[in-house]
Amino acid sequence: MRILSLFILSLPLSMTLAGCDSGRTSSGPAVSDSAGITIVQNTAPRWAEGEGWRIADEPALDIGVVDGDSMYQLYDLAGALKLDDGRVVVANGGTSELRFYDANGRFLSASGRKGGGPGEFDGLMWVKKGPADSLLAYDWRYRRVSVFDDQGDFARSFGLRVLDQRGGFAVYAGLFRDGTMLLATDMAFAGQQMIEGARRDSAMYYRCDLEGDVIDTVGVLAGGESYSRMEGETWMGGGLVFGKFGQAVIHADGFYYGSADRYEIGYHDLAGQLTRIIRLDQPNLRVTQADIDAFVNDRIESARDESRRQLLNKIYEDMPFPDDMAAYGQFLADPAGTLWVSETLRPGDDQPRWKVFDPDGALLGTVETPLNFRVYEIGNDYMLGRWRDDMEVEHVRLYELLKEKALGR
Repeated sequence: MRILSLFILSLPLSMTLAGCDSGRTSSGPAVSDSAGITIVQNTAPRWAEGEGWRIADEPALDIGVVDGDSMYQLYDLAGALKLDDGRVVVANGGTSELRFYDANGRFLSASGRKGGGPGEFDGLMWVKKGPADSLLAYDWRYRRVSVFDDQGDFARSFGLRVLDQRGGFAVYAGLFRDGTMLLATDMAFAGQQMIEGARRDSAMYYRCDLEGDVIDTVGVLAGGESYSRMEGETWMGGGLVFGKFGQAVIHADGFYYGSADRYEIGYHDLAGQLTRIIRLDQPNLRVTQADIDAFVNDRIESARDESRRQLLNKIYEDMPFPDDMAAYGQFLADPAGTLWVSETLRPGDDQPRWKVFDPDGALLGTVETPLNFRVYEIGNDYMLGRWRDDMEVEHVRLYELLKEKALGR
């Protein structure tokens, strides 16, 4: 039996609602306390029109070419990050390498290659900063994390034992200040769990050390909505189109978590205890027939051949669509503890936007990011991510984050 992913929607789609950034500003949210949990209720942003942060019009760094030196040709990117000295590390999944570039984008060296040996990859999924200038790179096929120093020298690897115990897939949420990891296990497409139709699974969150051992079970939280069906001898599955999903991102000694059912995001401590709730008065977008038609038509038109088009037609005819979209998209936290939350976009709305909340949960405002740009990392004064050109060629770009017009700065 094969398992085939045909229609995964990587993040939900949304747009800005006028009620939150239509010119109204706020001196701050309403803050209350309920059973020891701080509740931050936002109704309007603090930034006035013309104030706030913005992304530079042109990239300060662009790595990637269509033709030329192979060390600048990127494909199947699995992530990128900026080191303290300005160098950029790129996880190039297409060649199973970690590539190192200087602050001007000049290639320096590469580590790793395709394979199953020490320091090799067969399913490079992400690269993250570890403690003491180390790098952590995850191979989903071998369920192991490889540790490199900041020069790209391989040090060791360790398996994620929680997957041996529970199965499923590992979702990395970040590294706490004490050097432990927050991991979630997603069971949606673990073979023994396959069930036809739409469903929403829970996700188990664990705190693990850098040997891959579980230190503590943080809690059971909502996972993502998915859809699967059997077609002959093949399981087909992916995220439910316009479906909701749970996610977490670490900041300091805790983590932000949201289920996307409504615009509500919790902050939890190391043990998983909820300490703060951030809310925004913004209803979820309703899913319209026009949204469904636009999404389905785009996917079918971009199918590689007629057999795939027919298969997708069959899937979408049977798939149930939700009444409303996820409340928000991706979470990222910058070093200062500012929470960035991408907005869900309707089909046809291609302009990415991020709601920005200060470390106390107050809504500052909205920042637009470049078209076709997927953000990997946000620093105090930059954004780093993947950009695709009109030919779908992948680049790693760094844009300056300009704060000179920010309210109160």
